[in-house]
Amino acid sequence: MINLFTSYYTHSNPERNSEIVDCVVNNLQNPFIDNVYLLIEKTLEGFDKTDSKLHFVSLTERPTFNKFFEIANNYAKQHTISIIANSDIYFDESLIYTKRLEPEDCFALTRYDMIDGEPKFLDKADSQDSWIFRGKIKEVAYGDFYQGYWGCDNRIALELENAGYQVTNPSLTIRSYHLDNYKRERISQDFKIDPPYKLVTPWKL
Repeated sequence: MINLFTSYYTHSNPERNSEIVDCVVNNLQNPFIDNVYLLIEKTLEGFDKTDSKLHFVSLTERPTFNKFFEIANNYAKQHTISIIANSDIYFDESLIYTKRLEPEDCFALTRYDMIDGEPKFLDKADSQDSWIFRGKIKEVAYGDFYQGYWGCDNRIALELENAGYQVTNPSLTIRSYHLDNYKRERISQDFKIDPPYKLVTPWKL
């Protein structure tokens, strides 16, 4: 079983909001994803709430990495695949290769940017947008920070390694796509997670 966990918020720009909705819909249509859990802070409109794959998890504040891990563990059994992903990420059928994931592994994936309808691989060791686990996620000592901050992916990679994971980036095999034609404003350097970091070079399974 593959469970996907992502946060959802209503963006003030309708164009950008449509992109985020499209990512949710694409993931719901993926035959290898069994459940999509949306972490939300308020009631949503515009989704087919009769879709048996779609679930809502109500929160009172924005989720940190550790909150994602805690919620994923609520639904994880021994062989469950749990994916934590940014809200503007979706996957294709290459998720079939998550069957190679072992409990001591974490796949931290670099994205393919969708530019004019065509995927362009980011090909960077310092950028990941999704994290994949098998079974219960190990306790992470320092994970109380948010996705989307400068350095967050590099710091969480190190913290996952410290927790006992072999963190790799098989994004040449398992593909995740980033939808952001709206080109949101760059995040301020004030929102930065400090080093130490771990870089994870893309490779092929």
